[in-house]
Amino acid sequence: MDRTIACGDVHGCLDELRELLDLLRLSPQDHLVFVGDLVDRGPKPVETVRFIRDLVSDRLPGKTTVLCGNHEQKCAKWRLREAQRRETGRENKMRAPSPERQAQWEGLTDDEVDWLRNLPLTVPLTDNWLGVHAGLIPGIPLENQDSDKITRLRTLYPDTMKSGQLTDEQSPLEDPPGTVFWTTLWKGPWSVVYGHAVHSLEMPRIDRGHNADGDMIACAGIDTGCCFGGRLTAATLHRNGGVEFTQVQAKRQYAEFGKTR
Repeated sequence: MDRTIACGDVHGCLDELRELLDLLRLSPQDHLVFVGDLVDRGPKPVETVRFIRDLVSDRLPGKTTVLCGNHEQKCAKWRLREAQRRETGRENKMRAPSPERQAQWEGLTDDEVDWLRNLPLTVPLTDNWLGVHAGLIPGIPLENQDSDKITRLRTLYPDTMKSGQLTDEQSPLEDPPGTVFWTTLWKGPWSVVYGHAVHSLEMPRIDRGHNADGDMIACAGIDTGCCFGGRLTAATLHRNGGVEFTQVQAKRQYAEFGKTR
């Protein structure tokens, strides 16, 4: 049977990705989805972008989908602002990345950055699964969802459905007071697979519920922090809301867990 498989945030962990793909033994008909954040934090972000672009080209058309994450957005925005600075002299007011990360971003070709910039934000998977990078606001039609929320959402204030905002001093492990994680409020209509938020360095997060028709739905968070020394996770998605996980352990810790950038 052809499978739908979603892969969590790679963050430059190319060796672990290669190992995971070996375990998955993809068939040509399997739909492979990357939920975003290919770059930053890990040791081989540029090589990861090139490897996954080649994978998209080498597999059957439409059988590999890459979603845009907030780290792709930051990289593409920085490169655009730097090009404008060089051309016009106008100051780039974005907060500068570390010298190491800036060198990595500048190591990507213009064509590669354009590819990252134009990645889709969502993808329909099986009949009732949707892929996103971070999350969705409950009760808002998909076409009206805010692109920044799709790539950055973590928590919501239940009474207003406004998103919670972390300060630079807060850890992603903390929730702003009075907020809950968005998946606890999600009522469908689809099941959702997402990355972005590391709930555990070992196990993915699964939240289950029912949509308005009474059908079982699930939200599967599959970023298990490979770049932080955790695991790289792939989720095989079933039409009945079931999920099977395949994981590989990080070879080492590449970044400090709990940093927001």
